[in-house]
Amino acid sequence: MGLVEQGEPFEQDYLERYARLFNDGSVAEPMLFWGASESWWPWIRQFRRRLSSVDRVVVALAREEASLGRLAALVVLARFFGKPVALWYRNPCFETSLESGGRWLRHMVRLATMVVCPDRHAQQWLQHFGIRAHIVSDFVPGSKREAEPVSRLQPRILASGPISRRGDFGGLVKAFELVKGKYPRAELTIVGDGPLSGQMSSWQSSYNGNSYSGYDSRNGPNGHNGLSAGIAVVMQPDLQALEQLVAGCDLYVCSATQTLRPIGLLRAMAAGRPVVSTDAGSVRTLIDKDRHGLLVPINQPAMLAEAIIRLIESPEETSRLASAARQRVAGFTLSHARATWTRAWESALGADQGQSRVTAEQPVDAAAVAGRERATQTLPVG
Repeated sequence: MGLVEQGEPFEQDYLERYARLFNDGSVAEPMLFWGASESWWPWIRQFRRRLSSVDRVVVALAREEASLGRLAALVVLARFFGKPVALWYRNPCFETSLESGGRWLRHMVRLATMVVCPDRHAQQWLQHFGIRAHIVSDFVPGSKREAEPVSRLQPRILASGPISRRGDFGGLVKAFELVKGKYPRAELTIVGDGPLSGQMSSWQSSYNGNSYSGYDSRNGPNGHNGLSAGIAVVMQPDLQALEQLVAGCDLYVCSATQTLRPIGLLRAMAAGRPVVSTDAGSVRTLIDKDRHGLLVPINQPAMLAEAIIRLIESPEETSRLASAARQRVAGFTLSHARATWTRAWESALGADQGQSRVTAEQPVDAAAVAGRERATQTLPVG
């Protein structure tokens, strides 16, 4: 079960694939998603009904900060009905909320059975707030396609993520214009949606004034998106379209100012595509600079353009980086992810059981025990 926000189509596909892990290979009960466009109360009633048929609850933390408050309802309901809960920390907005006086959020986190995260960078950051987290492995579907040289005639660039300030697609478009100054037939495809998608057309005024009639899955073919020539925005693509986009690109670019193991970046690496990323969040735990890909400082469009051009013009280096990137994520298999989740659950549930045994062995007053039990029952719903 998860909470998601409009933004990263790869993320929802990722969670849907993970349903196989949580359900022992079958997806008879698919993961439950909530998006900002849905009515909350009908969704929470659906969540409540689903609780009777599950053994454990996994909640993927939403990108949208406003949605974090809704997590409390999920955790409280699940715990009230005796279900172990794992909070899956995948998105950087959680950091912002904790840093800006998230005392209530820390209390809510402590109601969960465990918190899991994808790498040591995130684990150490959570420890700063007194939150113990287990590391679980990413799962990245492999690709059977062989990597191909980057086209100098018509380089095809792919980027994805929530179209928000964290995505910095405005900076990416500026970088792309610099690339087009040298490679006029270059193409940029942005996959995503989000709160700033309506403002993308305003970026046109900063460039050459040309417009591009690309593919927008909400408007259909030739839907005018108001961006400069060579840029297409694809919103809400299906799984087949996502796979085709990765397979069809020459290189992948992550321009985010805040990010945590972006799934689009992982998918591109698994497909043997060379990658360029801003040095943001825990990307550096995934990419060793100049070994698995190129890293540039955030908010530096000129440097981002230089890195893209470097990949276009250095076929031997590009091939080496792409091969190393694919090898870097080769171990992120479903079986490995399942094993790390199993260890995390065993550790968390074992700690709970151990604490229960210690409490049971201590002689205490029966009235005090009853009082504590009543408090434990009423605390979540209060």
